[in-house]
Amino acid sequence: MRLLDHGYVTAIYPDRATVRVTFEDKGSDDIVSRELSMLVRGVQKDKDIWYPDIGELVLCAFLEGTSKRGYVLGSSYNDEDLPPTDVKTKRHLQFKDGTYIEYDEKTKKLTINLHAEGELVVNGTIKADAFVTT
Repeated sequence: MRLLDHGYVTAIYPDRATVRVTFEDKGSDDIVSRELSMLVRGVQKDKDIWYPDIGELVLCAFLEGTSKRGYVLGSSYNDEDLPPTDVKTKRHLQFKDGTYIEYDEKTKKLTINLHAEGELVVNGTIKADAFVTT
């Protein structure tokens, strides 16, 4: 196994924030990793979590000299799974049910598209200098 390798998620363990990944090995059977930790943006006071889907292509890094300890660095777009936008000024977060949040830095437009059965819950105070409805 290489220090950096890509494979497909085959198991997810949310209670430990780990996954197993299957790597295609030319000339022999596929290799299944031990549980790999996922790199995230924060784990102490500010927390962030993301779980890839089963079958999702991920890039993994392994500690030198071992194929036992490693980390999922993130997912990667490919010919099957394409980016949700090709506009470089947009930041886009999309969920399985079609809900998405998108901000376009160029137009200064924030779009929240909530699933028809979804519910928006806001705790705290909402302040608006100008509020326009159409």
